[in-house]
Amino acid sequence: MDTVTYGAVVAYVKQTANALGAVKGAPCTVKSITEGGEGSTVVFAWTGNDGVQQTSTAFIPRGPIG
Repeated sequence: MDTVTYGAVVAYVKQTANALGAVKGAPCTVKSITEGGEGSTVVFAWTGNDGVQQTSTAFIPRGPIG
C-alpha cells in the first residue's frame, strides 16, 4: 500500500471511529490528491448517515511510514 492510500484510509477510519458523520463501512472516495514538496494532500469524501456529503483532508508527509 502506498503512503497516499495509507493516509486516506487512516483518516477515514479516524473519522468513523470518532463518529463525525461517517457511517462504518460507508463508501469513501478520494476526491483529489495534490502533491507538493513536503508530501501529498489527500481530500476524500463519503455520504454520512444523514445523507450529507462529508469531506476530510489528510496530509501525508514524504518519507517512511512509522
